Amino acid sequence: MTRAISLPVQAVTIPALKMLLLLTFLLLATLVQGQYRGVRLKTQGFTNITELGIGIPLETYDAGFNATTLFGYQHPRFYIGAGPGLDVFGTQVYAVGQADGRYFFIDGRTTPYLFGEAGYAYNIDPTQLSGVLYSAGFGVRLYVTNQFAMNISMSYRGINWVGVDDPLKTPSGTSPLGAFALKFGFQL
Repeated sequence: MTRAISLPVQAVTIPALKMLLLLTFLLLATLVQGQYRGVRLKTQGFTNITELGIGIPLETYDAGFNATTLFGYQHPRFYIGAGPGLDVFGTQVYAVGQADGRYFFIDGRTTPYLFGEAGYAYNIDPTQLSGVLYSAGFGVRLYVTNQFAMNISMSYRGINWVGVDDPLKTPSGTSPLGAFALKFGFQL
């Protein structure tokens, strides 16, 4: 039986919030620098989105971490892609394969968007549960140059366990893993 190490939420979220403020400041400074360049933005074609995120638990689970890289096609208003990732919820580490869809509201240097993700999260510990990954949220894409954009997003990110009927893999509770996720990334 695995024993989960539980950290106080305050101990994890205060450094995370300081990092969030620092990244927001750097992002805004970069945006101001690139705001007035008269360049044509890359809004169509094959692109890569790489994001890092922190998860603030909404239930009794420990804080989490997320890293994802997506490869897909960008249309001026739509993006569809897929790729690998890594999710950490407390002491549970998941290798993730996921698809991502985004809708951008405007064609411009700064644009808000909605997104949804779905995939499968495989727990690297074979004695623990794996499951279906899902996420939905909103964000803002900020072009720094004509080929490089930064993303900030907020979402709910969760995993519903598959195989709970196996008595060797029954979790301590029946609720799925879930967290409020803050993600920062870039798009090339």
